[in-house]
Amino acid sequence: MISHKIKNSANNNLNENAVFYQEHFYTYKDLISVSEKLSWLHGKKIVIAYDKSWEFVSIIFACFSNQITFIPVSLSHPDYRLANIIQDC
Repeated sequence: MISHKIKNSANNNLNENAVFYQEHFYTYKDLISVSEKLSWLHGKKIVIAYDKSWEFVSIIFACFSNQITFIPVSLSHPDYRLANIIQDC
């Protein structure tokens, strides 16, 4: 499964840089920390309101690691469109 491959790769490179955002490096250890906090969502379906941020990348990593189905949405979409997306989930 892809989730096992992602976790194994991250665990084998804990102190390596994984993400560079706004002049700061985040390691695989940082990604794993977020992933563990979201592990209670294993197997669930979630909607993520995204922006360009380190947090968004870490949540995507957590979703892949924990087999969480995710639908990224932009808050710039009209409310009715967001409502339809959320309702369909």
